[in-house]
Amino acid sequence: MTTLSQTDSLSSGQRWLRALTEKLSGQNLAETFRQLLLPAIGIALFLGFWHLAAPQVQTSLGAFPGPADVLEQSGQLWQEHSNQRDRAAQFVTMQEDRNERILAENPDAEVKIRDYPGAPRSLTRSLPAWVRCWPVLYWQPLLPCLWASLSA
Repeated sequence: MTTLSQTDSLSSGQRWLRALTEKLSGQNLAETFRQLLLPAIGIALFLGFWHLAAPQVQTSLGAFPGPADVLEQSGQLWQEHSNQRDRAAQFVTMQEDRNERILAENPDAEVKIRDYPGAPRSLTRSLPAWVRCWPVLYWQPLLPCLWASLSA
């Protein structure tokens, strides 16, 4: 009984860390390496083929981007997202300062914080879309199997 109560008292972070250290222990390290080897080779082959094939694909907008181009653009997207978040935080801070000055002069004044009028941030818009679409993309290959099992 004490083992159950001891494991239940661990937080999820501690359980995750314990599982990771067990996977990376001497006995399990070779097995973990074997389990990760084929997926790593598959990802490396995919990136290699993508890198070789991307310049060959011509679209109306130019050459298809390769993995290095996508990585560079993702860094720029993250930087743009961070800059927009900083601007939004600055906007709220400026309003709070302004409202404090107004309330200092007139305690009965009605003040409010307005929403940031800037363009919506790309990641803020696209992350909910990915969360909604991911299950559909993930389960789509299984739908024919599910349909066949339900109709049988």
